[in-house]
Amino acid sequence: FMWPAPTGHPDKDTYWMGPGAMIRIWRVCNTILWWKNFEVFSFNFTENTPANSSYEQIVDYWSERLISKKLPANYRVDVVNLLSEGKKPETLADFSDSKLETSLYILIQFLISTPDFQKR
Repeated sequence: FMWPAPTGHPDKDTYWMGPGAMIRIWRVCNTILWWKNFEVFSFNFTENTPANSSYEQIVDYWSERLISKKLPANYRVDVVNLLSEGKKPETLADFSDSKLETSLYILIQFLISTPDFQKR
């Protein structure tokens, strides 16, 4: 925010499309999510996930909610496997498990770091 006058912020998209800009965007998104730990906001990802969902359905739900579409198949398989932590992807998630909230937090961090979220 320290751009000198009179020109201010660059208005060419090439400046904002570089890797440095993307890193700043990722940091801001992750910082906002990190504030949850300090009770700056109280959003419970588990409570906002449809009950009786499989790990595949959870990934599809959050990807459709955040990036308006399902993840490409090659990413989706890896993300579902990460979320399910070795369980079968079609297994219903254990919503009583406190680790699910942490896993959802990581899933959402991943989704907001994707180019599709940035374009949205």
